[in-house]
Amino acid sequence: MKLTERNPNDGDNKHFLQRNGGTTVLHVTIFTEFFELAHFIAESYPYLIEERDQNSMSALQYLACNPNAFRKKKVAPRQGFMEELMVSRSTVPTVLDKL
Repeated sequence: MKLTERNPNDGDNKHFLQRNGGTTVLHVTIFTEFFELAHFIAESYPYLIEERDQNSMSALQYLACNPNAFRKKKVAPRQGFMEELMVSRSTVPTVLDKL
């Protein structure tokens, strides 16, 4: 199936996936920066990738114009196993502490 072909199993879902102006649910997830959801939608409904809105823009073009889509997420570094063990060990009372 080509990207531009509609999935025959979708039936009348176009009403739920695309507005009258051409804006799709994929466009909206890109605008609102729900990139993981946009990825899921693009995989589930690949023909939406090439759909254009009233400005003749595809969701992929909006994604390319959004600098937040390409920023690295700051993730707190995880402690190694030994550090976690030492921290958990320091909070557990030992037998010597009870004497």
